[in-house]
Amino acid sequence: MASTPNSRWSPELMQAALALHDNQLHVAEPLLKAYLKRDPFDARAIRMLAELAGRIGRYGDAEALLRRAVASRIVRLALSAEVR
Repeated sequence: MASTPNSRWSPELMQAALALHDNQLHVAEPLLKAYLKRDPFDARAIRMLAELAGRIGRYGDAEALLRRAVASRIVRLALSAEVR
């Protein structure tokens, strides 16, 4: 069952989070990458992908992803403030 990007916690993100929790990185990575193709600015998914990268020793990728997650969150907060 697909959900729309930006939904509170989509089934795909929940499944990725559970896989990450269970250290099933081979399951979490494709789920997160597919989700980010639909919503490339979702800070939660970006942060989870950064955690995954750190766990497998890709520290440069993890740092870049964390920076992207923070920037994405700032942009979303600014945009939501403009709408109000």
